[in-house]
Amino acid sequence: MKTIEEIYQIREKTRKKLGVDAPASETRIVVGLATCGVASGAKPVYDAFKKAIKENKIKKVTVGQAGCIGMCKFEPLVQVFVPGQPVVTYVNIGADAVSQIIEEHILGGKPVAKYTITQE
Repeated sequence: MKTIEEIYQIREKTRKKLGVDAPASETRIVVGLATCGVASGAKPVYDAFKKAIKENKIKKVTVGQAGCIGMCKFEPLVQVFVPGQPVVTYVNIGADAVSQIIEEHILGGKPVAKYTITQE
């Protein structure tokens, strides 16, 4: 890097890659990919979400990544932001849970309770 413009270009490329600039009208799926998430298997989860969204040609949904979400003992963590609804945080997610979350929550509008922390 030699100029400030190069830094801005790198920033914009990274923001797009991470899904940071998703429009407020879009659903965002964010996978925690800090060290604890990666160590717990979050990368295959992230890859599975990206693949499922692409293969099913789902529009207005972005898949991004975040650093530490703050609940390391529940990794891998996935947060789903649907406009106008509370954020849903999924815990202990494996790649095998992705298709159910896509079908029931992203497409069906109903969060999958068995992958969330519930208060009883």
